[in-house]
Amino acid sequence: MAVRPSRLSSLENQRKQRSRRRDQSRYEQRRLLLESLERRELMAVGPQLIGAQPNNSELFNFDQGAVNIRSVSPQEITFRFDDEQIMRPSTFGSPTELGGIQITRAGLDGEFEAASVTSDFNTAGAVQLKFTARRLGADQNGISLQVTKSNQGAAGLPTVTVVGNTIAVVLNTNANNQSTALDLLNALNAEDSPASALITAEILSGSPDTVLANRTINFSPLVLGGEATVTTDLNTANGVQVKLTSVRYEGKETGLQVNVTKSNHGGIVGAPVAPIVSVVDKTINVDLNTDFRNPSTAQDFVNAINSDPEASQLIRAEIVSGSAATNVAQPAINYSPLKLGGVSNDIVVNPGFIGRLANPDENEVVFRFSETLADDLYRVDIYGDHPVLALRNEATVSYNVRGRIFNGFAFGDTTDDGVDNGEDFSFEFELDLGPQIVSVVPQPLRRNAAGVMEQARDEVMVYFNNDDLDQASAENVDFYQLILTRDTVENTDDVVFHPTSVSYDPITDTAVLTFADNLDELVDPATGLPIGSGTFRLRIGTDEQTPAPPVHLDLAARVVSDLGTGGAVQVLFETDLVTADEFGSAMQVIVTSSDHSQTGDPAGPKIDVRDNIIRVDLDNTPGNETTAQELVDALNAEPRSAALLTASIANGNAATIVADEFLDLQPIELVGVGSSFDTASPLGVLAERTPDPLNPGQTVLGPTSVIVASRIDPQVYKLEYPGSNDEPGHRSVQDVGSHVGAADSDEGITEIEYNFRTNIGSVLDLQGVPQPSFNVITEQQKERAREALQVLSRSTGIEFVETDNSGVTIATGALNTSPFGPTVMLDSGANWDDQYGENWFQMMMTSVIRWLGVVGSGELPPGTLMAGTSLLGTTTTGRPPVAYDPLTNSTRATLVPTGTAFGDPDLLFNNPLEPVFPGDHDIVHLNYMYRPESKDIDLYQFEVQETGLFTAETIAERKRESSSLDTEISLYREDPIRDSAGNIILDSMGLPLIERTLISRNDNYFSNDSYLEMVLEPGQYFIAVAASGNSNFDPVIEDSGIGGKTEGLYDLRLNFRPDAVNSIIDADNVGRTEAPAAAQATALDGDTNGVPGGAYNFWFQTRPVERQLNFAGDGTLFVDGQTIRLVDNEGVTRVFELDSNNRLSTSGNNVTRIAFSASTINPTSAMTVATTVEQAINAAGFGVKASLTRELQFTGDGSTMTDGESITVRDRFGASHTFELDLNNAAINPN
Repeated sequence: MAVRPSRLSSLENQRKQRSRRRDQSRYEQRRLLLESLERRELMAVGPQLIGAQPNNSELFNFDQGAVNIRSVSPQEITFRFDDEQIMRPSTFGSPTELGGIQITRAGLDGEFEAASVTSDFNTAGAVQLKFTARRLGADQNGISLQVTKSNQGAAGLPTVTVVGNTIAVVLNTNANNQSTALDLLNALNAEDSPASALITAEILSGSPDTVLANRTINFSPLVLGGEATVTTDLNTANGVQVKLTSVRYEGKETGLQVNVTKSNHGGIVGAPVAPIVSVVDKTINVDLNTDFRNPSTAQDFVNAINSDPEASQLIRAEIVSGSAATNVAQPAINYSPLKLGGVSNDIVVNPGFIGRLANPDENEVVFRFSETLADDLYRVDIYGDHPVLALRNEATVSYNVRGRIFNGFAFGDTTDDGVDNGEDFSFEFELDLGPQIVSVVPQPLRRNAAGVMEQARDEVMVYFNNDDLDQASAENVDFYQLILTRDTVENTDDVVFHPTSVSYDPITDTAVLTFADNLDELVDPATGLPIGSGTFRLRIGTDEQTPAPPVHLDLAARVVSDLGTGGAVQVLFETDLVTADEFGSAMQVIVTSSDHSQTGDPAGPKIDVRDNIIRVDLDNTPGNETTAQELVDALNAEPRSAALLTASIANGNAATIVADEFLDLQPIELVGVGSSFDTASPLGVLAERTPDPLNPGQTVLGPTSVIVASRIDPQVYKLEYPGSNDEPGHRSVQDVGSHVGAADSDEGITEIEYNFRTNIGSVLDLQGVPQPSFNVITEQQKERAREALQVLSRSTGIEFVETDNSGVTIATGALNTSPFGPTVMLDSGANWDDQYGENWFQMMMTSVIRWLGVVGSGELPPGTLMAGTSLLGTTTTGRPPVAYDPLTNSTRATLVPTGTAFGDPDLLFNNPLEPVFPGDHDIVHLNYMYRPESKDIDLYQFEVQETGLFTAETIAERKRESSSLDTEISLYREDPIRDSAGNIILDSMGLPLIERTLISRNDNYFSNDSYLEMVLEPGQYFIAVAASGNSNFDPVIEDSGIGGKTEGLYDLRLNFRPDAVNSIIDADNVGRTEAPAAAQATALDGDTNGVPGGAYNFWFQTRPVERQLNFAGDGTLFVDGQTIRLVDNEGVTRVFELDSNNRLSTSGNNVTRIAFSASTINPTSAMTVATTVEQAINAAGFGVKASLTRELQFTGDGSTMTDGESITVRDRFGASHTFELDLNNAAINPN
């Protein structure tokens, strides 16, 4: 349990005590945090802090009274100093050594307290001195002052030396120069004092001139943080000094305080009424008696505390000086509460990394955390005041302090005056993280009043972390859902139960969920029967409804038109999505009307088809006007139009005349999925809330998940890619001629199969007899071949598919082989290097390109595979290394000696070759022959009406029948266009002008399948699916894509989860109006991702308490020595052993004998054995009890039974029940 005082009061008090000395210039510099200033190397003053930026939230606010609360733990904080600084890394500190920047957490008490110790140096309270650690942190506990004294022979301050965390102080006892309290302060606090880097000293009360050196030293050593104490004179003007000391944890318990009040308790002389003491948690309340006859004295105060059984367990009171009889009830109480302090429980946060950013950001320091920060209050200290601790810049200035040289200006030093006078600065921030669930215990075991373990089968216990919850939200039953899953992955058959009550205990951080019945006996509302044992999912955190099953949308291209008849008839035009998308733009039916008797056209509709545009001219000749049915028949009869669409009468009179000389219709468009914003397929509203007809005032959540099945189709593309032999700029060399095949004229991506089959053909032996020829390609070479083909696929419109024995064979073998089919073969007799990019890889890629139809050409520049030049410097001579055999559609290649290159060296231009595969000219020629022309774009429109998490993914490669499609998805948001004042701009029709913005895109996430996730605000959105490579399209324009390299089927799955409005929240900052709204109600971090929100899910199974043991047959079927072993809920074990030969004459050692006869003449019946076992278990005296049940078994059918037979059974209450057989229908249905 986390018990924290209000952080607000603590923060305000500490802020008032700190002087930040920030002037207007620093404020102006902070405003310029994001402005890039001119770089200067002056550094004439010390660094000034401009801002501190967590990596996942806005800047911290340094203004007085500002509240820096964050609900997500930062991974790092960047400290930015003024732009003219170059920070000095040696002053930053490290993961193992403290430096000029320190971050400390409060340790869950909401306060920061440095280790300290107070003492009056045995002066009977004449002076009180306090020594406080310079730095925060529990590691400062243990700093000690060893006080001695000696005669220095002359005037002088006490001498101070430091070894580790021990400060040795020698007071001066020289006559007339004895050390006073002020002398000690000056000796310790001096800037050049070795102790001043560890502690600061101050006088709390009394005279600074009090002599310390003449006192007996009975107080040394003084240990900072040695014990939690407080000393007070109870406002008696030093009439008495009372010291209160922590008792527990070796005196180091923190958070203790004594609250002093006073009132008249009455009483008589000689029978004083003592102060009244009470204890609440860590607060001791002491009420003094003001009765004039018996006013409380200092001794009464001490005795009351020390004699109270509860208070004395927390603190010890003692009088250290003054009169014990001093009246402490009379003075005004201006000192309460008395807080015991001196012990620091603050925790220093060591960085995982701290360092300066690279040029030009050398004025920034990154403090990166090594682990996730806890939910707590934090303080950032930047030191500049003390030379040893100061954060410094790289300025070429140095200071000598007692022989130590410090380089650079200190933080906060605003003057270049030769004095090292920096300044400390601190600010605080709070992490109010979402509470988390630690564990769940279904049906917990606990001891009852009798001390016996029993199971609460109707309960589930939930354990939360040490972050107290808001009581009302923690006990809201709507935030707990027990879901019976029925052992299926779908939620369509789930049954949801809520607890009838929730009891939350902030002391133990537990919530007990109580349900209407034992979990396996809860009633299914659909059947009215108990659900029985099963698998449950406990969902905790929000009151969100169970999401509906995904909706599978069936998209179709169809449109209905009344052809200008005013609804007298309606004609349906429809087509499949593949046909609708074939040309990349909407299919159009353009209907006109003319008098065919005047134009000379045949009577009836005239149809003309060009690509995906169907033109229909209706006949409006008087007396022969075209009807709706005639139009439908004509479209379905014309082969070209029938190949595109189907027409039918959807409604109305089919004989209605549709031809009108004044007919003026807009083109009828049939859109597939759509490739532009205007033609996008509508998916509706995701997670739409509609009124619940069964529960007035409630809403029903619509589908949150939509699945669309579609495909990226091959589409008509009529343009040729560059790369032909006669293209402008192509070099014509007489000796080479044409080296590129015909242009690609097929629609879509070319798919080519390949294999590594073992038997590749035959070769003639010396006698001319054909012998089998085998593929000797190695596994390493297979990998190089796959890589070469993959590289070609990425650059061209070819998809290579590996098979067992189909398609072209990739081989290393004998070049004189007569192959069985298309083969790309490299010489097995050559000395190949089969590493990536080496000669086997290059020659294989070159051979494949040659096989694809690109001929080698020496006039191409070096760096081109088909120039015959190795990209790594190995050149060929004598003849081209790749030969093509048109008879077998095969290529063969060998490795030949190095010599003159085929590529034109004049085109090298003294540039070194980069090993890039394939070369630029290779890609141009291959794209000319195999266009990367996948240009289909599927665009969908949807709407969200509230903020929530949106995910979209394609499933293509992961389909059960894997698709070759490599997808890319793009998400667009629709926004109204606004003027400079933020007003929406309207068009001439009074409608808002809109713009669509690309806000997210993903290519490969799950291998080749795409995925994106982001939070969406309410609005209209579009999502586009295209093949990878087809990404430069403009959805404003229809059919604007090109460049994709794959095609195929895909499923698009969209999910939208609205943000939960209501959830379990923690108790921190509730009602604290100055805190951010999110921090006033920090939601449960259910999914434990460090961000508030999300649901916690826990799966478990229930089992019936009863176990059933069936006895069948008689003793002849039992085996001597069989045992029944039972363990009760206390772990007590009993064994029951079947014994037919009196082997176990007596029972013992927790083994009980169950006698039976296995004789075939008179065997023991099953009922007798079962009865004996029941009686033995119940007599065993442990936590398992048994009862006997009998089963009725029926054999045969109704024809073997007698009508009127009866069965009488007796229930557990002794009542008899008779059941009579009625077999009147036995002859008709004997079963």
